[in-house]
Amino acid sequence: MTDDYEVKRNIWDGKVPIEFVLDPSEMRANQSFFFFQHNVDELEDVNVKDVWLAFNGKMLKWNYPIGVLYDIHITDNSLPWVVTLRFKNFPDELVRCGTHDLMRHYFLQTVKEADQMKHKGAIMSTMKVEEHGQLFQSITNDKFDDFWVVNRKLMEVSDSKSAHIPIRFYLQDQPFRQVLITSESEGEANLLSSALKKACPELEISELIVVSQGISVPLDSPVLWLSRNFAYPDNFVHLVIRNKSDSDF
Repeated sequence: MTDDYEVKRNIWDGKVPIEFVLDPSEMRANQSFFFFQHNVDELEDVNVKDVWLAFNGKMLKWNYPIGVLYDIHITDNSLPWVVTLRFKNFPDELVRCGTHDLMRHYFLQTVKEADQMKHKGAIMSTMKVEEHGQLFQSITNDKFDDFWVVNRKLMEVSDSKSAHIPIRFYLQDQPFRQVLITSESEGEANLLSSALKKACPELEISELIVVSQGISVPLDSPVLWLSRNFAYPDNFVHLVIRNKSDSDF
C-alpha cells in the first residue's frame, strides 16, 4: 500500500482561521486577534503559556492538535473559530502549558508511543538526537520536506501482521479511546469500521461519521493507509466521532 504525497501535503498545509477574543468578565478591552493556524499545530504555538483557552465555556486542551480540537468542538464548519482567552479561574483539571521544551518533550514522548505500537520502539531508539530535534523543529518552522526526511522512517511497517496502528478516537466531553488494531487480519486489510467497532462497541456505527483533519473519513478506509497518509506529526491518527444528525457532513 503506497503513500499518497498529495494527500499528505494538503493535510500539512491545512489551516484553521481563529479569532481570539478576551473574556468580557475579565477584560474590558473589546479587541480581537486573528490567526491562521495549521491543523497539525498545538495551542502552545499561539502563546498560551500564561492563559487558558475556552470555546463555548469549555476549556481547550493545549496538548491536542488544533485540528483535533476544531473537529471536536465545531460541527457546522463555521469560520473563523472564535476562541476565548481566559486569565482567571484556571481549571484544576487542565495541565499548565509550561515551556517550549515541555511541548517538545510531550511531542516526542507521543511519537515514541506510536513507534512502540508500530515497531516496538525500534525506530526512535536508533535515531540520532538531531533527528528527534528535526521532527519537532520542522513542525514549528513549517518545513514539510525536512519533517518527512525523518518521519518516513517511522512510516515503514516491516511486519504488517504484528504491527499495531496508532489510532485515537474522540467523543465530545470524554477521554480519547485507544485500542490495539493491526493493519490486517487473516490476510485481509483491517478497515476503519473494524477499529471503530472495537473502540466504541456500544455505538451504532451506521449512525456515525468519523472526521479527521476536517474531512469525513470513509469507514471502508484501510487503517494502514490512514496511518501513512492521515496521521498527525505525532504519528497518531486522530479521529473524531460524531452523530450524523449533529453534523453538516
